[in-house]
Amino acid sequence: MTFESLSRSLVLLTLTFLVGCSSLQPPAETNLISPLAVIAANIELEHRQSTLPGQHVERAAVDAGTGLVWPDPGHAQRWAIRHSPVVQEMVARLHQSQAEAWNESMLENPGFELGLLEPEGGSGRWQLEAGVELGLADWLTRSARVDRADATHLVNQLDVLDELTDYLHQVRDAWLNAVAARQQRQVHEGLYQTAATLLEFAQQVQAAGNMNELDFLVYETEHARQHRALHMANLSEDIAISELQALLGLLPDQQPELPDSLPEVPNLDSMASLSTDQAMNLAAQHQPRLRLLNGSLNQQFARERLIRRQYGLLDGAIQLGAERESSGERRLALGASFELPLFDRGQAHLAEVEAARSALLAQIEQTRNTTRHSITQALMSQQAAIELAQQVSREDLPRHQRMLELALQEYNFMLRDTFSLLILREQIFDAQLEYIEHTLAYWHAQSLLLSVMGTEAVVVTQTGDTL
Repeated sequence: MTFESLSRSLVLLTLTFLVGCSSLQPPAETNLISPLAVIAANIELEHRQSTLPGQHVERAAVDAGTGLVWPDPGHAQRWAIRHSPVVQEMVARLHQSQAEAWNESMLENPGFELGLLEPEGGSGRWQLEAGVELGLADWLTRSARVDRADATHLVNQLDVLDELTDYLHQVRDAWLNAVAARQQRQVHEGLYQTAATLLEFAQQVQAAGNMNELDFLVYETEHARQHRALHMANLSEDIAISELQALLGLLPDQQPELPDSLPEVPNLDSMASLSTDQAMNLAAQHQPRLRLLNGSLNQQFARERLIRRQYGLLDGAIQLGAERESSGERRLALGASFELPLFDRGQAHLAEVEAARSALLAQIEQTRNTTRHSITQALMSQQAAIELAQQVSREDLPRHQRMLELALQEYNFMLRDTFSLLILREQIFDAQLEYIEHTLAYWHAQSLLLSVMGTEAVVVTQTGDTL
């Protein structure tokens, strides 16, 4: 083979290699774990649609539409996934992690050298020197670097999924608090109206001279107390709705449409029981925190493999070159340079990896223990809340209703006065407030259970036609 044909082959091989390296495509959304892939794809689709000609609409105009009708917490969560700046920031971090993983798969750019040397005497052909340098370690450690980058990318995804699960848990709780505050405010309105009626009737009785001042002040004090309670109920509702708006990135004038009452608690007899062990099995599969710690552990193993690969090789470079003398003679050149791992063989890095693994194993054990206790507490709170809510709805409220009916019959026969009727009505409202508290406690326990098991994001992305 002549020098010219060898040079052309070398140039062709080099160009083919460079074109192949430069044609690497960025990673697609398919390398995201579920449910992050679904969320990222939907946000990207909506972004493309919003940037089409004639499709641009102001964000406030879109958000103020029918999309703010949230009959259950799942609707609020799906709206948050599509529109909340919090989720958009999480998706942006996912894309950043993808880019970092993609960057780790890249090879270092080859180094080129080109030199011209004027011929002696100023006549003749110029002496030409050309060469290319490729790093050895960068090539030989690429697979290990890609493995570490994939492990790091998985950890970054699980970190985002952990934050997303916690965020969706906050949205669910905020929705529950807002609806419960509205329901409680309605009951307090009934209590206030009853106290106002009592005070009005007491004023009439006192004006007729049939009530002393002490008894009248009792009704006046009760009216003032119920007035303050109603004021606090209105404030609590406004604050709860404001917290929900702030969590979802809504403006104060963008009022969501919420139901007037919380969903009823399920029947304890017909409810499917979930044991602590079953919940722990679900948590082991879905909880982002446990998956994050296990992913971090795998990341340390990948880091160890890379360290051993890097420090177990003779780092250096290969130089390929061609030279043309002034006389026209052409020669090929092949060279290499090496760095010997005599002193730094990665001992400190390996010790750091070992310490990090020990810390992660301890964190995994503690997280499992904490998860089990949280699941146990949530299940106990659920059962207690159902029992108390059913006791109020099945026993206390019917009892108070029956007492009011009997008192009304006695009132019709002039055996009971108006004050006793209104006091019995107040007791019904008090029982309703207690029922709301137990119902809210049940749904908070249910929300905590979903969050601890890590199924919150999975349920949201798999419910409904679209996010």
